Amino acid sequence: MKGRIALVALIVVLAGPAAFSGGFSRLPIGARAVTMGGSLITFGDDPNVLFYNPSGIATIPSLSFSTSYTQLLTGISGDQLKYFSGSATANLDFIGTIGVGAKVFTSNFWKENEFYGSYARSLYFDWILVGGSVKLLHWSVPAPAGRLAVPEP
Repeated sequence: MKGRIALVALIVVLAGPAAFSGGFSRLPIGARAVTMGGSLITFGDDPNVLFYNPSGIATIPSLSFSTSYTQLLTGISGDQLKYFSGSATANLDFIGTIGVGAKVFTSNFWKENEFYGSYARSLYFDWILVGGSVKLLHWSVPAPAGRLAVPEP
């Protein structure tokens, strides 16, 4: 019994970093993140860093906004895949830096939204940055129509 628990714990620890939720959560945010292969973790001058590393917004010196819009796979007939992201940060001096962000993916058959609220603060002359985020997820699928629509009892 103890061996099985240890095996399950080992699998959870090893598989945890590779796990993610949502079908389109891995889409990059902003042109800079795309050109850097999604590696925006260490930059502190881009408000989109709150999606990757919330403590990175602590070094943004002033009010900052960023948005992007992409229509994905435009050759698909019968569906339009659209992806929007936006973020904003505000440095409140000695209080810290706050940020908000949103990622919205829509198609005719699937909607997925993520909303972020972040806070970060620099300690010890910008040597240590501390931050965190709250993320709200929402997704929806329209009900089937036509002959396939069968009401539940």
